[in-house]
Amino acid sequence: MSQEKIEELMLEAEDAITDGIMEDAISLFSQVLDLDPRHVAAYVQRGMVLHDMGESDEAIKDFDEALRLDPNNTEAYWARGIARDELDDIPGAIADFTKALELDPQFSDAYYQRGVLYLDQEQFDEAIADFGEMIVLEPDDPEGYYQRAVTYNMKGDFAKAIADANAALELDPEEIDFYACRAEAHFCMGNFNEAIADFEEAYEAEPDNPYIIAGLAVAKHADGERAEAYDLWRFLTEIEASFSDPDWVAGILNWAPALTAETRKLVAGL
Repeated sequence: MSQEKIEELMLEAEDAITDGIMEDAISLFSQVLDLDPRHVAAYVQRGMVLHDMGESDEAIKDFDEALRLDPNNTEAYWARGIARDELDDIPGAIADFTKALELDPQFSDAYYQRGVLYLDQEQFDEAIADFGEMIVLEPDDPEGYYQRAVTYNMKGDFAKAIADANAALELDPEEIDFYACRAEAHFCMGNFNEAIADFEEAYEAEPDNPYIIAGLAVAKHADGERAEAYDLWRFLTEIEASFSDPDWVAGILNWAPALTAETRKLVAGL
């Protein structure tokens, strides 16, 4: 076994990943493992490439082997958690992110990934705690504030959602999702003018985004601007006929009940 040859192959594999030649990267990692079947990093890196190629089952096999060789490998737990999430093994994914955090409490992305899963499971307090830890570790990353704002919206704590959306927008004033999130909170608090302003800001950036158009139409309808709201909604149904079905809209947008109720009123008035 030539350590120099192994290091050369690992560097070539990393270059292949950078160049987007994933098949070559897998081949190179496999060559490393032929030379050294106990090379943990090669298993982890090959597993990540397999996952990126949509082969999560095969990726998990590599992560399992890496963890058999090194039971305290934080990166392998994190990567396996992502692959398990891809396969809808949510309990397994949460367990892996939790183990990664036990080994490295500073692993901000593990907090983020676990927080998103908690949010999807409507475990809002757990999600809020994880996004809070991410914010402490990565205070300049707006995603932690945004995801916590989304969670507060879903929990019905709209004032806190607005505060977090404000923080996210201070860090990235160009991201339309942040405006849409704050607009939803404003709407649910009855601040229709503020909601319209946020949806319009997002609409100006992406005038063809159907979900932003929907939010703007619903906010205008609630504020009494019915003619403009109806025109926007008719335009939406030309883009996607399913917008005529408020149940479909509610399922796609995952809006708060107040927005969904206003959507039904809008559609009924057409």
